Amino acid sequence: MASMLKRSFSMSAIARSGQLVRTPIQVHGVEGKYAAALYSAAHKQKKLEQVEKDLLSIRDVYESNAKFRDFVKDPTLQAFKKKATIQAIAEKVGLSSEAKNFLGLLAENGR
Repeated sequence: MASMLKRSFSMSAIARSGQLVRTPIQVHGVEGKYAAALYSAAHKQKKLEQVEKDLLSIRDVYESNAKFRDFVKDPTLQAFKKKATIQAIAEKVGLSSEAKNFLGLLAENGR
């Protein structure tokens, strides 16, 4: 409950301040909010192409590595452990900070 309130307040503060960059296409739902936030962060840092490459490489690993895929899908792992592991992997393979933080956020929120 507290995390929902925190997220609600933080999203409304962002919306009021106009800090999010408008995405080229309109996106909806939870995944749309995550995508829009990542797009906004990458756009502000002028790293759209780098973040795209990072996400494509993570997708390739996910599709080709059964151990990694099982790890990502495992609902029994604690969120903070999954986040720490994913961020360590992202750091090791040299992903941008935006992609690393995004993947950590997904893990933290059980996405």
